[in-house]
Amino acid sequence: MGYATYIAKRELAPGHVLNTTYTIPLSLTQEGFEFIGKDLKESQKSLSGAIETLYFGSEKIWSITLEPINDESSFLLREFIESTADGQVFAFDPYGEEDSPSSRLMTVKRNDEGARETVFLRTGDPGGADAVQFSFEVRLA
Repeated sequence: MGYATYIAKRELAPGHVLNTTYTIPLSLTQEGFEFIGKDLKESQKSLSGAIETLYFGSEKIWSITLEPINDESSFLLREFIESTADGQVFAFDPYGEEDSPSSRLMTVKRNDEGARETVFLRTGDPGGADAVQFSFEVRLA
């Protein structure tokens, strides 16, 4: 399963209150928790061909892809995505539940240029009930 605990700031879901802490269940896809660490380094090459690399460390980044949905939980996901876009620190657990956290519980912040919401399945319903899928990146805070 998975979950995140955040403070609602934008795109409030029906019944939610500004600046209130909420926990949202997150269903990740099979490949939905992918580590994409990034080395922070600079390399320079001299005329003789020698290469000097200055290593500054690394970033621990994870790409998160959620299961497609087509119900009212899309309001909650949009609230979560929009509320965390400003760099707020939030709790994220890819495997646990709120009352039973896993050993992978992390304090993170978003690390993307904007989350992705893609249409997973077009239903043709005039009410707009297409199945959508959300994905975003996080890094340790």
